[in-house]
Amino acid sequence: MQKLSSKKFDEGIALANNYFDQGQYEKALEVYRSLQKSTLSHKQKAWIEYGIGQIFALYNKDQEAIASFNNSLLELSSDEDNAALKALNYYNLSLLYGEHDKAQDHAEEALKLFNLAIGEEGGDLSIREAYEYIAELHLRNSSFEQALSAYGKAMDSAASVEEKLPILNGIAVIQGKMKNYDKALKYFSDALEMARKMKEAPLSKIFFDMGLAAYENRHFSEAVDYLQEALRLKDAAGFLKINRAYEVHIRRYLADAARESGNDPLLIIQLFELEKNLNEDDIYYANVMLMLGHYYYKLRDDIRARDYYSRVLLLKSASDEEVVMAKDCLRRFSLN
Repeated sequence: MQKLSSKKFDEGIALANNYFDQGQYEKALEVYRSLQKSTLSHKQKAWIEYGIGQIFALYNKDQEAIASFNNSLLELSSDEDNAALKALNYYNLSLLYGEHDKAQDHAEEALKLFNLAIGEEGGDLSIREAYEYIAELHLRNSSFEQALSAYGKAMDSAASVEEKLPILNGIAVIQGKMKNYDKALKYFSDALEMARKMKEAPLSKIFFDMGLAAYENRHFSEAVDYLQEALRLKDAAGFLKINRAYEVHIRRYLADAARESGNDPLLIIQLFELEKNLNEDDIYYANVMLMLGHYYYKLRDDIRARDYYSRVLLLKSASDEEVVMAKDCLRRFSLN
């Protein structure tokens, strides 16, 4: 196996990153696989595994992504440095484990390592990037003041519009979570104005976050408008176009916002799309079955309503609460 010079490796990583940024993920993966054929240092192997993990995560191949991020950490296990790369792996693992206890453990480890990375001389992350990740981790833990403080420090280090945009959007998200809806809209408006001056900007993601803020603050009609725009713009960004989970998130909140605002035609469209695109193992599948049951019960179509409620009882992915709700709904028929 041929040993690769640092220069050649860096050129290969730069090429993979370029393909990644352009949304050409298969080509990026080819570059990573090609690099793996050479003799590499532990850190070089770790970077490749991390890059491959990112691509798997975008394609919603969660188990493959988890394996890659763990492989990256294994390559760094004996290395006292590289806090940034370790932090990035733990951060991504915390996202992939969802509601699992491991998610919180990985998030705590990532937070500790990102703070170490700030003081790491010649590290792999800028101070701005490290503070952005710290802010996101605090936000996920509902530590809103700490998240705002971290975003403020990130903004102090931001030099360009491209660097400032995700920070501004993150602050808007926090204001929405804190129920400061008017403040959130102001920050979102500023983020949209900034994004529209850029050649490529994730407008869909901004509208999704606006929709979520509106939904959480019970402005359901506004949430419908923002989420529909997020759905319309989804395919404009390569990393969102291929991400099935992202579309599911939009449609799930859009369905619920439509239900809350009394928009039955939109509700049923979204529920049918979700039913078609989810499988029985998805965590949202039982909720979709319940909502379809409620919809047909409202229409007094007892046969279809019973069918959807009954499906919930057979799902391994259904939570205890969802099973109880399905049983209660089915009990109404016997009472009638």
